[in-house]
Amino acid sequence: MKTLRAIAGFLFVIALFYGGYKLLPVYLAAYQLDDAIKEEAKLAAYSQRTEADIQGIILKKAQEFEVPITSENIHVQRNGSDLNISADYRVRVDMGLFPLDLNFHPSSKAHKFAGV
Repeated sequence: MKTLRAIAGFLFVIALFYGGYKLLPVYLAAYQLDDAIKEEAKLAAYSQRTEADIQGIILKKAQEFEVPITSENIHVQRNGSDLNISADYRVRVDMGLFPLDLNFHPSSKAHKFAGV
């Protein structure tokens, strides 16, 4: 019985490491893209960049982080002094026995203060 428990524990630890090996890069890239969107929203709120320019910058950042996203999934909207940037994408992770679909929705809002 002890041997069976030890084998089961060992397999559980191996499964945890394998899951981390497969999922950690996906979540790290999602975090980096979310951070890039927030940073771009702060900068673009005070710049004269068009929505298409901002979309292109976000798409380039996503490609750097190897995030599977297209320009159609990136939404940039200016409403007066407000700027909204959002993106929706899905990543399929092959976990060996079963595939796992992860949905991400990074977004940021920025407001340009009057007088600046």
